[in-house]
Amino acid sequence: GDPDDWIAVAWDAVTHAYAGEATVSGGAYTISGLTTGKPYFVGCWPKVGGVWLPSHSGYAVNDLIIPTSPVDDPYIFKAATVESGDPYWDDVVVSMNCDGTDSGTDFSGIDAKGHAFSRFGDAQFDTDRKKFGSAALLFDGSGDYIRNTDMSDLSLNSSDSFTFECWFYAVATPSNKTIMSLYSSSMWLELRLESSGPSITLRFKNIFVITHGTAVTTGEWHHLAAVRNGSTWTLYLDGVGSSTDTGGDALAAGSSLFIAREPIQTSWDFNGSLDDIRLTAGVARYTEDFSPPTAAFLQSKGTPTGSSEPTWPTIPGDTVVDGGVEWINMGQMVRPLMHGPLIAV
Repeated sequence: GDPDDWIAVAWDAVTHAYAGEATVSGGAYTISGLTTGKPYFVGCWPKVGGVWLPSHSGYAVNDLIIPTSPVDDPYIFKAATVESGDPYWDDVVVSMNCDGTDSGTDFSGIDAKGHAFSRFGDAQFDTDRKKFGSAALLFDGSGDYIRNTDMSDLSLNSSDSFTFECWFYAVATPSNKTIMSLYSSSMWLELRLESSGPSITLRFKNIFVITHGTAVTTGEWHHLAAVRNGSTWTLYLDGVGSSTDTGGDALAAGSSLFIAREPIQTSWDFNGSLDDIRLTAGVARYTEDFSPPTAAFLQSKGTPTGSSEPTWPTIPGDTVVDGGVEWINMGQMVRPLMHGPLIAV
């Protein structure tokens, strides 16, 4: 066939099951039917026979297919550990490890993604009470907060996935204390600690409110995550998910991000400490109950290093380390899609 005409095939990066295909005649192409936020690996073939061409687009995320030579069946390599980076770093909009000097007030470099945050009240770094690293953010509940007024790189439609998370420490039984909030002229989203329980709530515009059923213990650190997986929202406290809700609406570019405040009810400022704040657009990092992170969020992408790839082992079970990623050989993958009626031509 035409040497510029190919079949691109996608597989589920976890189960390795066939997930979809597309004809590639040049330029961009779309494989339909894939789930937003779910990792896949992609391989390309000529329409009729020919040489296996690997795609490295999913490198350092989950799985990778590598040929040991053009005539061999390719081997599947699964990422056993990712030590030096966040596989979704390109999707992160805001990442704050909240490290600083005790009582420090310079927030100019607090976001590793480069957003400028303004400081209000007595908001400061505190080294006495922190979850990870050298410090956390300290707020007294009365006019203390930080904000960025232009999240121009945040623009999600009603079905895009999204993860909004942090660690929080409440010092006393609260009464409507806002941990984080996103606001624009047409949309608002907030994570709030309320006196009943006390409990965590996720509020999305006037569409729905999700209240987590587990009471928050004051005087302790808790991990909090609000996740939209497609159009389904789930609120996680310490890795345990609440009941879910659905709401189709956009998260608009240009939104303002408030940390420890909700801009309408200014008496609801958070009283306590916050650490490791992260906003990831386009990815549902948690889709089921999970163990909370045991270290600070990584602030780089685990990518290959050097000018050439390592020597990939051809024995199943053997490993190779590249770019902070340890890959394990999962065995050869046969190529039934190379021939016969399974390829749509």
